[in-house]
Amino acid sequence: MKLSQVKQIIVAFAFSIISSQVLAVYINPPSILYASVNPLTNDITVAWQKSPEPIVDSLVLFYVPNPVNPSGNPIKSFQNKSDTYTFNVTELGMTTVASQLSFAADVFTGGNKSASLDQSHTTVFARSSFQICPSRNVISWTAYHGFQTDKKTPLQITRYTVYQYINGNSVPIDSVLGNVLSLSIPINRGAGDYSYYVETEFIDINGNTEKSTSNMTTVTAVLPKYPSFITGNFSQAISNDSLLLSFSVDLTSDISHFQVYKSDTLPGLFTPMASGNIAKAAKQDLVIYDTTNAVSLHRNYYKIAAVDACGDTVLSSNIISNIVAYAKKSDNSNVISWNSFIQWTNGVEQYDLYRSIDGEDAYVVYTETKVNGKSFTYTDNLNGVSGNGSEQCYYATALPAGVKNVSIKSISNKVCIKQEDKLFIPDAFNPLSKIDANKTFRPIVAYINTSTYKFTIFNRLSEPIFQTSDINKAWDGTVKGEMVAEGTYIYDVKYKNSDGKSIEKRGTFYVVFNEK
Repeated sequence: MKLSQVKQIIVAFAFSIISSQVLAVYINPPSILYASVNPLTNDITVAWQKSPEPIVDSLVLFYVPNPVNPSGNPIKSFQNKSDTYTFNVTELGMTTVASQLSFAADVFTGGNKSASLDQSHTTVFARSSFQICPSRNVISWTAYHGFQTDKKTPLQITRYTVYQYINGNSVPIDSVLGNVLSLSIPINRGAGDYSYYVETEFIDINGNTEKSTSNMTTVTAVLPKYPSFITGNFSQAISNDSLLLSFSVDLTSDISHFQVYKSDTLPGLFTPMASGNIAKAAKQDLVIYDTTNAVSLHRNYYKIAAVDACGDTVLSSNIISNIVAYAKKSDNSNVISWNSFIQWTNGVEQYDLYRSIDGEDAYVVYTETKVNGKSFTYTDNLNGVSGNGSEQCYYATALPAGVKNVSIKSISNKVCIKQEDKLFIPDAFNPLSKIDANKTFRPIVAYINTSTYKFTIFNRLSEPIFQTSDINKAWDGTVKGEMVAEGTYIYDVKYKNSDGKSIEKRGTFYVVFNEK
């Protein structure tokens, strides 16, 4: 071989080495800033930052079906500049967004490319499901994926925000940290379709905040028909150890399980009452009894709740309380106080205070119409009723404002006071007196058991000449229509006092006809 031919071979070999080194030179690829799906239209928007290479023939946007083994389907070719491109998912041969979507950009120069399809950005794909217990929509999603400036470190996601699409508006529901990929949303009312999408927030390679949205996911919530109302009506003290509670519930709903709760403070912790667990309500108006020891003597608060098949409360009533009355006595008067009733929708119209004497029928002695206070007091002056019994009992009632149903009435406990019995007997009287009060003779009694009262007058021979069981009936000094003689007579008074003790008073008095 000639020397010239050897030189040519060496030169050709060297050129081939140099050429291979040129082809192996790294070409800086463009950087994807974000990829996002429009949840309403299924349009896709991809934004990128151009390649820093000074000479680039073209920039091509690729759809990457499998980012693990990246190979791309070219979407469109562009000049090498930072830009965005929006297109519909149908351009990818799809009818809708049914999975994650990955995109990358590549540049070509001198027949070489940057080989950057492994640096793709992958959109979030959202799914939703309905869970009956507890009733909730569960939104889950795949992670957004992209790279930081070094093209190797994955992006740090700041947060994911779930939006609900309602009547043409996007309403944010809640946000979670970037390492959380699901959210449970309680559904207490409104069976039907719910639509959601997920927004990703992250910092791009330039330090700017970027946002990417997912596909729209729709779930159908199948809920029972919840009650349209549930109401606390009133409380009534039956005895010191028994309190009646009245509630009304909606029986047209799919829920028939109700639970009554009780608290001794407001605000306070309400705990379920054993007697208030109603597994299946059979009628609209429910009556529950609290038979706790001395329950009517202490303030308590109650409410009723509708409970669904999952054991969750779906609706609670207004709170109602009992009315507690207190009493104390003083000379010839009783002081009665009671707390306010809580709580009717329109408040209390009036409070009525009832009084009964020795177990007889009760009647209203006082009405309070200034109802905004927390407690009320009435002083009952007994001068007008002092002779009518040994025991006075009281209870207060509350009537709701704006309600004509007279059966809706809260009633307090009954409080009773026994005054000390009193007896006064004159020592003389004149049947012929010009003063009417002096023309008859009878004991003046107060705070005795009138049903046991017996008043008898005897002559000097101890023969009964007058007798009555009526505390208001007096002797006029006659026997069988004839005036008795002036002189000394005997009286005898018997009764039982407020403690049930039998009392007898016996003595003498004078019948006189001359007034001095």
